[in-house]
Amino acid sequence: MGKLVVILLLPFSVFALSVENTLQSDSLLKQEVLADSTTSEPKSVPFQDSDIEKLLIDPDNLVSDDFAIPEYFKDATTFWFDIYTQHPSSHSVLHDKDNLALVYDVLDFSSVHSSELNQFTKSALQVKYVEKIVSRYKTAFNQLSLGKPAGEIGAKIIEALERAKIKLPSKKRRKNFYNELSTALRAQTGQKDNIQAGINSFAVYEKTIKTYFDAFDVPWELKAIPFLESSFNVRARSKVGASGVWQFMRWIGGHFMPLSRRQDGRLQPLMATASALHLLKQNLKILGRWDLAIAAYNSGTKHLLKGKRQLVANKKEYSLANILENYEHEHLGFASKNFFAEFLALTRALAYKDKIFTKPKTNDQIIYAYVSLCSIKPNWFFKLMKKFDDNIIEENRHFERKYFNHSFPRGTILFTSSDLTPSRYVKIEPSMMTKRFPKNWEVFTKGYKCSTK
Repeated sequence: MGKLVVILLLPFSVFALSVENTLQSDSLLKQEVLADSTTSEPKSVPFQDSDIEKLLIDPDNLVSDDFAIPEYFKDATTFWFDIYTQHPSSHSVLHDKDNLALVYDVLDFSSVHSSELNQFTKSALQVKYVEKIVSRYKTAFNQLSLGKPAGEIGAKIIEALERAKIKLPSKKRRKNFYNELSTALRAQTGQKDNIQAGINSFAVYEKTIKTYFDAFDVPWELKAIPFLESSFNVRARSKVGASGVWQFMRWIGGHFMPLSRRQDGRLQPLMATASALHLLKQNLKILGRWDLAIAAYNSGTKHLLKGKRQLVANKKEYSLANILENYEHEHLGFASKNFFAEFLALTRALAYKDKIFTKPKTNDQIIYAYVSLCSIKPNWFFKLMKKFDDNIIEENRHFERKYFNHSFPRGTILFTSSDLTPSRYVKIEPSMMTKRFPKNWEVFTKGYKCSTK
């Protein structure tokens, strides 16, 4: 494989003769040399049954019957369960995007990920190699479509079709059959290590989030959504502008949470959770079923509601599966099917996390939400609280760091695992959160005055 010519993508002026830039240049050159030495073909992971796969059927009845796996979602849920529980990010799974029961190969890039390369270069190498192997598969599909020998990869394709119980085509259908498979070929990166990291992060907030779910009277299984959206990565920011563990877009996040250049409620996991539960309850009220409400978290309610009305008019059950089978629109279909299948897979992965993942450090603390009665500077508050709460800055991720020394008005939301004086702060209990969006929690300060005594 050719070198990763990162160095050539930078402007020439970057390489001024300074110690800093010389070191940067040397670092880039080192990555190129290391990349050149890490070019062995990835190994294929053999297909075999695993005890973990048996957990998908929920043998201990840990998942509510409300989230049983419908036949329509079975293959997709099985596929995503494997992605979340069997395959780390060093694996790339080659599969058919339309039929997730059709998996051709699992490529293992452990040798790349265990090298001295930086993470960016490791990921770039994996992507580059996957593209190269996908190209080989495309060639093999073309050979098969012409009735010609397609070598080792052709044999893997035939084996995959047999595993998926797909009948090989007649000579007349052969060309279209293999051309369609070629078009539908896709690579999916494994997620097990990302879910493990998310479980570790979630442990800090789990006990508090459970009190929110209880107050909102929603199923505990909904905790799978932030794992689906971000692997519960508190620093997650997407290319399209979604942020935080629940991946709120800016315009919808601003409907529920404080959002300005000085603070972004989407980045505070507890504030975002309260907001997400409001949104999900709204979806449930509009659509009447949890499967639709969950799908609407991804696609919105508009077309799901249209699909529901169409089925009701025809006196059919308005389940998500029935809507996806009977109502066609570009905003539904593949994305909605996979979103709900991923959710179902994660409900099982999280329900049986102690059997699948490494157990995180136990954390029994409750993090309380408060609204200030006085104006407040975050830095002043952090310095005051540091002796009582080591994680005070992390618990208040919604404040933009460059505004830590700015004064924020009465009604500012704060989080801490310590008790605060009622003369300066109003505690927002989970039951109170159900009555107002976080951006409106200031209403709970009505009748209270700031006291600095």
